[in-house]
Amino acid sequence: MRLRQLIIVGSLALLPAQGAAQPRTTADGVYSLAQARRGAQHMPRCVPCHGDELEGDLAPPLIGERHLARWAGRPLSELFARVVTNFDGLAQQGSADEADPIAHRAADFIAYLLLQNGFKAGETALAPTPHAMQDIVIVSPPRR
Repeated sequence: MRLRQLIIVGSLALLPAQGAAQPRTTADGVYSLAQARRGAQHMPRCVPCHGDELEGDLAPPLIGERHLARWAGRPLSELFARVVTNFDGLAQQGSADEADPIAHRAADFIAYLLLQNGFKAGETALAPTPHAMQDIVIVSPPRR
């Protein structure tokens, strides 16, 4: 009887914890379509360095397999930090809309990049904070 109890208890320990959150990924619809549309407005600022289609030129690509391979497995918050830094640089040069905080513009632009990279939109906009994005892992989009 004691052996049977040990086996049962040991087996239960191998089961996932009740309520344990599965990590979210960029394939889970983590942005809204309206947000991606707002983000598209920022593309012209990126073209001089990233190319007409954001395929990469003076700077790395923002769209396509090379971009996804570079960021795969990393939290979305890292990409957010990079975009915020670049948008802040643009703001210093006077080419940003000061009425809209940089973090909001960066989140909108990331939503646009997710859409352009083949990730589906969801119901809720991506929150413009690193904390909100730290548990979202960048993955390759599902094949269509």
